[in-house]
Amino acid sequence: MFRNFEPKIDESKVVLDRINIVTPPPGPNARKVKEAIDKYSTQFCGTYPLVMTPSGLGKGAYVVDIDGNTFLDWNSMIATVPLGYNHPAMIEVAMKYSKRAPLKIAGDDFYTLERIRLQEKLAEITPKQITRSFLVNSGAEAVENAIKIAYWYTKRPLGVSVEGAFHGRTLGALSFTNSNIQHKENFPTLPAKRIPFVAEGEDPEPAIEKVYRLLYQDAAPSDVAFFIFEPIQGEGGYRIPNREYIRALRDITKDKGIMLIADEVQAGMGRSGKFWAHEYFDIEVDLMTSGKALQVGAAMGTDENFPLQPKDACRVSSTWGGGDIFAMAIGLAVIETIEKENLIENARKQGEYMLHELKKLAQDFPQYIKNPRGRGLFVGIDITDKKAFDPEAKKLRNKIVDLAYENGLLVLGAGWSSIRFAPPLVVGKKEIDEGMGVLRKILESL
Repeated sequence: MFRNFEPKIDESKVVLDRINIVTPPPGPNARKVKEAIDKYSTQFCGTYPLVMTPSGLGKGAYVVDIDGNTFLDWNSMIATVPLGYNHPAMIEVAMKYSKRAPLKIAGDDFYTLERIRLQEKLAEITPKQITRSFLVNSGAEAVENAIKIAYWYTKRPLGVSVEGAFHGRTLGALSFTNSNIQHKENFPTLPAKRIPFVAEGEDPEPAIEKVYRLLYQDAAPSDVAFFIFEPIQGEGGYRIPNREYIRALRDITKDKGIMLIADEVQAGMGRSGKFWAHEYFDIEVDLMTSGKALQVGAAMGTDENFPLQPKDACRVSSTWGGGDIFAMAIGLAVIETIEKENLIENARKQGEYMLHELKKLAQDFPQYIKNPRGRGLFVGIDITDKKAFDPEAKKLRNKIVDLAYENGLLVLGAGWSSIRFAPPLVVGKKEIDEGMGVLRKILESL
């Protein structure tokens, strides 16, 4: 049925430089596709039924749905489209590879130029101690392999993550995910311990004491292979860690021979206003991960901690690892475009402006907006300042997200009752003002 389904959209009338809702979303085409996907999928977790056009209509921060509606994307498809839609650099790569097949090979068994070009660039843009990378399909797989490397290197059985963390949904990564109990229900886990999350402005000393208690009462330093942390928590609510706390964790782990892993899957690649968000803490990590904006997953580390492995029994390997030629070429083009167009500086500048405007909204609507925060274009707000889980706050958060979609603005929830904003790195003041106008309209209607 859907093989021959081509929605009729007059593309000459589609608007690409502002929000333009021509049919209340979801329109009839979007509803049709959603119902079919819901029928055939095991589970589909879409926040709202946005269905892109087959031709991929969109420009910059604007994306067009299958009914001809133009949306302003303030989540970059969960930080996976850092350059927005139809950026010329991306089109150039797509055209170059459009007449080539196959575009996926067994990349850990056969060599490609695309692989070394991306790995060479990763070594150039990562901190000086990070010299090697293992490429895979996704951020969760990057985490899986980072923790495998830590287990192998330390020969220790236990891993430690932070309360509210999200590291992926594969079983190993899920063991250290803690942002939503429903992600983990009825799944077995690897041996894991939790340490507190400490936000900016909070006293880190009580949490540091708990870390020592964990190491000397709940376990032993000789049992712990790694600590893994997000330099800015993503799914957990776009929360910014306390700098002193993270630096203390680095000192503790270094002293005890424990590996420190920075999960940069969502916060990395310039989104925070630095290429890598852990640079804000002035620390050296042992391992780090990337994904999403990079288009492939990458587990990265030093010459020392990557395992030597016999060719007939590779400990760290994957059929498609380093084998999606097109994705690697796109990933390289993303990095080069970020550098060429100075998009990290733009993320910093526009993020400061977005945060300034959100703080004004918080002053005007204190009953709805709490704790605007962010680094670069990694920005979040809370719908309540209550510490305990508040069902009414979550319900209100979800209502605001739905109303934003209906009014042409794409945002996402995070944590229990937070909203996250992660526009493409190419976003400008105009798009921020337009989105703020939508939010203001929604808050006035509540």
